[in-house]
Amino acid sequence: MKTVDIGRYNTMAAFGAIILLPASLDPTQLSRNQFSLLASFIGFILFSVAMYKYSKIFQNSHIMKNYLIAVGLSFVYGFFSALLLATVIASGYNTPENLINLIINISFIGIYISSIAALFFIKNTLLELYKHLKHKLFKITAWIYFGAGVTLINLLGIQMIFSHSNSDIKEDPLVTLTTLVIFIASILLVIAFFKAPSLVEVPE
Repeated sequence: MKTVDIGRYNTMAAFGAIILLPASLDPTQLSRNQFSLLASFIGFILFSVAMYKYSKIFQNSHIMKNYLIAVGLSFVYGFFSALLLATVIASGYNTPENLINLIINISFIGIYISSIAALFFIKNTLLELYKHLKHKLFKITAWIYFGAGVTLINLLGIQMIFSHSNSDIKEDPLVTLTTLVIFIASILLVIAFFKAPSLVEVPE
């Protein structure tokens, strides 16, 4: 066994998570603000490099593998979201209604499955980190992210299904509370990286 200083990577991951905090509260802001998009990209790079370094130092390919799958599924989610938005916009033109409904239904299913799967692999990434960094906040955050994320996705799914109604589920206290819980989990993740040990024992 040898001792390795991972303090710089803990700091890198923490600052990456801090930069991504606003996006965890309101992901839609990325499409409205170029500065927010650039800042989030920088945060994503910092966090990704840290995950890569953790995976190499701990000789645990599952850290990076789970993380990359989660990132890939996030892009799948973005694709179906864009497809849904484009279809809704195109519905005002001379597009057959049955085709519009088919694309919308496929988009809903794609968004739901990809977002749930992404949360699953994010949870796995944090649990793999917990094995090596030994800080309970990683384990706690992993399950909060997964539980609150799945709850929020289901609540927003209900909103999409019943979007024709006059009520707006975004104003529902459960949605607001769940979004707040996810934001708090993001803050806990930042704290976890700052409190993680700088010196760790790894195999020779």
